[in-house]
Amino acid sequence: MSKGFLHLSIDTELLALAKSSKLNLSGEFEEWVRIRLNQNLDQEPLIDHDLEIAKHRQQIAKHESKKAIIKTAEMKEKEKIMVVDNMIDNHLELSNDKPEHVPEKRFKGLMFLFDKKFRIKLSDQEAKDILSNRIKERGL
Repeated sequence: MSKGFLHLSIDTELLALAKSSKLNLSGEFEEWVRIRLNQNLDQEPLIDHDLEIAKHRQQIAKHESKKAIIKTAEMKEKEKIMVVDNMIDNHLELSNDKPEHVPEKRFKGLMFLFDKKFRIKLSDQEAKDILSNRIKERGL
């Protein structure tokens, strides 16, 4: 460990006594500071274990909450896909049309469901794109 310089004021009589006793004032001061901090040269610095445990628990809680947020977002995306798939399946059951020819009322239905379930406002074009993209993904 490197040494740093520190300028201290000391009583001149005390300085003269220390010099006459051939005391190393730097060493004495370092020893006094260590004693005040309850540390010896051989000992590691004091660690507040309760504080360290609390820090780690806080980190764990932070990561758990991030994990829960990610899981919730994934569930929302799966639910959206299920709604779209359900719309497509209903259309296929009720009509003999090809899936590419989804009528406009299905777009309106999808817009309504997204608004009520997810509070997402879709335009006609967005609803059409979502349905057509999902039809392509399913290979219909």
